[in-house]
Amino acid sequence: MVSPDVSRIVADLQGTDLARQVEALEKFFALPTASVSNTDRRAVLIAGVKAMEASGNPYPIAERLLRFGEEAVSPLSDLLARNPSPEVTTLAALILVNNGSRLGVPALVAEVERGGDYTIPASFALGNAGFADHVPAIIERLRRWPMPPTHEFPTADDDRALTLLEVLSKLRVPLPDDIRRKYVDPQAPQFFRLAVERHRVGGQDP
Repeated sequence: MVSPDVSRIVADLQGTDLARQVEALEKFFALPTASVSNTDRRAVLIAGVKAMEASGNPYPIAERLLRFGEEAVSPLSDLLARNPSPEVTTLAALILVNNGSRLGVPALVAEVERGGDYTIPASFALGNAGFADHVPAIIERLRRWPMPPTHEFPTADDDRALTLLEVLSKLRVPLPDDIRRKYVDPQAPQFFRLAVERHRVGGQDP
């Protein structure tokens, strides 16, 4: 049986008001650790996962569910098996991979392949976990990236390409020759040329 405080938190999570759901999770994490039982934590986690699944804006809830750590792996694995919306699937996969679970890898690789809104977080999460399944998708995205005319400061799109280059560097993946030539071309913006110059893996020339 859950405590009265947790019962109220679960009730708010079971509602449809996003602000109250987020506030409920914040209240839960503010409770003294000694006053929270395993049953309390499990009840809030399950209610939070269901709230994320049903929400039209699941990111704020997912951001807080990440704080449950490895406890979230089992209910999120069950969530993926229910085939939720693409965004919920990606967010659940991000939490899983951030906790070292490969169960989220296929969904994050798919996100990188389609260039979705969470391409960059997905790429970083996979790389930080030491997974390289998305490397072919990153290379293909860099290969297809339309090189803009030279300009001084990176745009938002440029930042995405720079981040993908950074992920490959972090994973110690050498750049294919065609991509290297593309991004060091004299007509390419200087920030791309500098990024490639910093990308030296296994004695690869800049």
